[in-house]
Amino acid sequence: MKTPDLQPTDDGLRLTGSRAVKSVTETSQLTGSSLAHLQPPAGLPLVSIIIPCYNAERYVAEAIQSALDQTYSNCEVIVIDDGSTDGGLEVIKGFGDKIRWDSGPNRGGCAARNRGLAIAQGEWIQFLDADDLISAEKIEAQVAAGLVSGAATFTRWSNFVDVLTPAISSQSHLWRDFAIPAEFLKCLFRSSPSYLPLHAWLLPRSTVDLAGEWNEELVAAQDIDYLGRVVLQSERVEFVSVGHAYYRQANQTSVSRKKSIKAVKSRIRAIRELAEILINKDRGLDAREVMAARLALHALEAYELDFRLGIMTLKAAVLLDRNPFANNPSWFLRVLGRYFGATPALVARHFVLSILRR
Repeated sequence: MKTPDLQPTDDGLRLTGSRAVKSVTETSQLTGSSLAHLQPPAGLPLVSIIIPCYNAERYVAEAIQSALDQTYSNCEVIVIDDGSTDGGLEVIKGFGDKIRWDSGPNRGGCAARNRGLAIAQGEWIQFLDADDLISAEKIEAQVAAGLVSGAATFTRWSNFVDVLTPAISSQSHLWRDFAIPAEFLKCLFRSSPSYLPLHAWLLPRSTVDLAGEWNEELVAAQDIDYLGRVVLQSERVEFVSVGHAYYRQANQTSVSRKKSIKAVKSRIRAIRELAEILINKDRGLDAREVMAARLALHALEAYELDFRLGIMTLKAAVLLDRNPFANNPSWFLRVLGRYFGATPALVARHFVLSILRR
C-alpha cells in the first residue's frame, strides 16, 4: 500500500520524506535498577522495540543498534536478557540509558518476550530477535501506514548470514494487503517455506493484548503460534513497501532449527491449535484443506522420529481433509494418497526412503 506522510503537529514533530524531524529535546533518566525510562516527545505514538537475548553476545549489539538507528524518533528499546551465560548482558549494559533492559534466569524466548510486553509502554509493538536486524526507515513507514488504518503491518524481508544482501524472499507473493486476515494465513501456509519473520511486523498494542501472551510451553513454532493469533485478531493486515527485515541464518542454535522429538511435538501442537482457531474463524473448506496439508507435513517429520506420533498427527490431518497429500510437492505422496489413502502413503514413503538410505 502507499505509505502516507504524517501531518505536522503542534509541537513541531512531523515526518518529511524518509526522515522524522523534531524540534523538541529528548531527555532521559535512569530510574530503578536496570530500567532506563526515556522521555518521549509528544505528538507521535510510542513504539516499543522488544529484543529477547540469550547467549547472543556476538550479534546483540548489531540488533540493538539497528533499533536505535530508526528514523522514527519516538521509540523505546527494551532488551530482555534471558539468563545468558556468555558476555551478552555486558554488551547490553554498554548501551547505558539509550535502552531499557532487564535480566533474569533462563526461561526461554517466549517468557522473555512476555516480560518485555509487561514493561512496554508503547502503543505499537516491534519484536526483534537478538541476531536479526531491521532497516532504519522500517518503523517510520509502518507507523505512518498504521496511523491511517490501525492495521497490523508487515514489510519486506530476506535472509542473510553475516553480510546484508538485497536477496529477494521466496515468499514475495505475500507482499500485498489482505482485507481478510485469515486469507493471509492460508496464503502463508500454502507457500514453502511457510515462514514470515516476526520482526517484519509492526503490531498495534490493542491487537497484541487481544491475542494473549506468548505460549511459554512451546519450544518450537512459537512465532507461528503467536503471529497466527495476532493476525486472526486483526481487522486487516497491510503490506508496507518501505523498510526491510533481515533474518540471520548463521545462528544454528536457534530453537526453530531443532529436530528433537520435543521440538517436533511443539510444532505439531502449535499447528493443531492454530488450525482450530483459523477454521472456527474462517469456516471455509479451503482453510481445512490448508491446515490438513500443513499437519501432514509435520506427520512426515514426526514419523521419522516416532512412528506413533507420525500416525497420530496424520489422523488429525485426515479429520480435516480426507486426502491431506492432495497438493503435496511429492508426486509419490499425491498418487498414493489419492488411490490408497494417507496412512499407506506415509508408510510407503518411509519404507522407500529407508531403502535409499542404505
